[in-house]
Amino acid sequence: KPLPRRSDEEAWMLKCVGSYWESGNAAQFLRGDTPNGDAQSSATAPIVSLLIRCDNITCEKLIEYHIRALCELASSQSTSFVLTSTRAAWIYGLFALIDVPLSPRIACSIRE
Repeated sequence: KPLPRRSDEEAWMLKCVGSYWESGNAAQFLRGDTPNGDAQSSATAPIVSLLIRCDNITCEKLIEYHIRALCELASSQSTSFVLTSTRAAWIYGLFALIDVPLSPRIACSIRE
């Protein structure tokens, strides 16, 4: 099955964690996701065969997407913030693949 386009944040978040956080609006939990848990039915585990299909630029983009979602969820007044095990596994897998030294763009995102 083909991977989503690198620039398609919504498709990647749906694939990775089963939900998409839309910036500037109230939290949107799609496909059965809840504020305190994973949407296990629609999330895709970060298996090696999937991760190795991502180039370094895609890995950087995905890290940015996950960081942005975490920041927006953490600052939301309407949800209690939880780093889910699925999202944590994705972030760990992506950091394991990314080239070092980090690009300035991704280093800035991480510091955020």
